[in-house]
Amino acid sequence: ENRETMEEAARNLRYAWFRELLEQGHFDAVATAHTLDDQAETVLHKLLRGAWTEGLGGIHPVIQCSRGAILRPFLDAQRREIEGWLREIGQSWREDATNADIAFTRNRLRHELLPVLAGYNPQICRQLANMAMLARDEEAYWQAELTRILPGLLLPGNPVRGGGRATSTHPAEASLAMEIERLPQSAAVRRRIVRAAARQLGTALNFDQTERVIAMLAPGGSRRQQLTAELYAERSPRELRLVKRKE
Repeated sequence: ENRETMEEAARNLRYAWFRELLEQGHFDAVATAHTLDDQAETVLHKLLRGAWTEGLGGIHPVIQCSRGAILRPFLDAQRREIEGWLREIGQSWREDATNADIAFTRNRLRHELLPVLAGYNPQICRQLANMAMLARDEEAYWQAELTRILPGLLLPGNPVRGGGRATSTHPAEASLAMEIERLPQSAAVRRRIVRAAARQLGTALNFDQTERVIAMLAPGGSRRQQLTAELYAERSPRELRLVKRKE
């Protein structure tokens, strides 16, 4: 676990440096050498951890920054293809020694699980990369849809007598509400609305937390669910509310 934390911290530092270089105007873009194999490993890792579609989108080909972009030009090429081409032209390359350390989950996927899966489907890396592309396209569509429908669905604060709404009377709370009768019937859309509302309050809900909120909408559903230490959901006859205690 400590090694995984170290790997994530190193990644965050790398990308902070990339963004700093772009912000300083030294470069128009930064390109990384991620391959289709890296994409497959990322998607498989996310899948095993129970990611939503935004996670299954894996490594994005382009990350637009406030100034410039981070590019992944080799995402459609497998590692062996790139290494073969480098050998043909007599070009050496640098190997990260930690790539062989199976103490890291990603390396266990690369050296142990993916070869087993390739025994069932030799094109497993390509198929996982295709799944990532489909997930990114699906997610782009849904994000556009949420941008369109959320302003008419999410209501700040509490309803007041005579109409209108008031912000929370508790200075240490923030809340968003949804009128139950206006929520779409589709479970897929409801999940996305609930998760988007939680994100606006600064919390990322996992699958179980999201399903507990959705279950509140069913006849006989609970009136209150504590989702995290700071966030809870409550239901009135007309509204479903997410409330977050501020630190």
